[in-house]
Amino acid sequence: STTLSTPSLKIGELFSDFNLADVVYFRVGKQMVKWGTFPMAFWSPADILALTGIDINNRGADREGPVAIKAALPFGLNLVETYVVTPADGKLTSIQDVKLAGRATFVLAGWELGIGGSWQKKDFGNLIATVNGAIGPVSVFGEGLLDFKEEGIYLKKLDNPKSVTYTKNLSVTNPYTGQPMTVTSTDTVKYNYEIVKDRVEPLFMGTIGANYSTTDIYMTIFAQYLFNGKGYANQADMAGDIAKYVMNGDMSSADVMSLATKQNGMHYLAVNLSETFVKDSKISASLYWLGNLSDGSGMFAPNVSIKINDYLNLGLNGTFSHGGPNTENVGLKAAFTDYRSGHSISDLAKGMDSGAQKTADMFDRSKFSLGVSLSLGSGEF
Repeated sequence: STTLSTPSLKIGELFSDFNLADVVYFRVGKQMVKWGTFPMAFWSPADILALTGIDINNRGADREGPVAIKAALPFGLNLVETYVVTPADGKLTSIQDVKLAGRATFVLAGWELGIGGSWQKKDFGNLIATVNGAIGPVSVFGEGLLDFKEEGIYLKKLDNPKSVTYTKNLSVTNPYTGQPMTVTSTDTVKYNYEIVKDRVEPLFMGTIGANYSTTDIYMTIFAQYLFNGKGYANQADMAGDIAKYVMNGDMSSADVMSLATKQNGMHYLAVNLSETFVKDSKISASLYWLGNLSDGSGMFAPNVSIKINDYLNLGLNGTFSHGGPNTENVGLKAAFTDYRSGHSISDLAKGMDSGAQKTADMFDRSKFSLGVSLSLGSGEF
């Protein structure tokens, strides 16, 4: 048989611009929307209309935007802009699928201040605020986001632990006769967290950052702090309950994925150092550390970039994660191992928790990795 592969095409932007009497400016189509205040930030809570997250290893990269209708009204150095945004999946079935968004930015004494938000009937909307400017040679910025609903799985800390009793029929082999037999097990499990789906409450995220560059030694230093009101005081504390919920069938691997792909700490810090050595150097080096201050885990990432010519770059990079068991940057595998080792009935039925084992392996993150990359520059045509 013959297999034919169809080439794929991804459109970054495709829009049309027009204006009304050079007063109001419109843009209709697929477009990038950048509400963040610093292009090399590790986190940008105010960038609520971007469809993709920030790639921490390529923070300055363009991020996909929505299909929307934009209307912008500039006055002096200030700007008011509104958006009518269609769903990211393209499924527009009713007016309730449309999101309305708007932002106003003002320049005062060399500082840019912004305020805005979005609203959609099914997600209760959100509010954002931004500020950026400079204090002497240091560029500084801040962003805040107030959400009123978070979709997905959330683990809520209980004031008092709860006990749940599970009854399971397990097929095992009789150790005396060698014949298959069914064993009924009753297991009482204590939980410190309960599963909640779709939180409806005010949830705040905020970040501040600073950037300093010096031409004396061609170095740039960048630092950023994030407060994540959607996170947990300590992920390691809840890891045991995640393992128990998965192994007793109350939480799927997809649920764990939804938890693991979020930043689950409440306090984060990132520091980036970059060095070009000399003016117009073809070699540059950088090192960043990103840490979850809530659970003490983090990640170092060194990088060396060599510019071969105007169109080709060679990159050498690595990552090293550190932290205790069941922390964000190490993984959850220890929680599954600890829970399994304390339940002999699970040891009798080896196949019972294979799904949980796969879940544990999925989030057992590598502590060290190295990589080599080649990148081609872009051109115009």
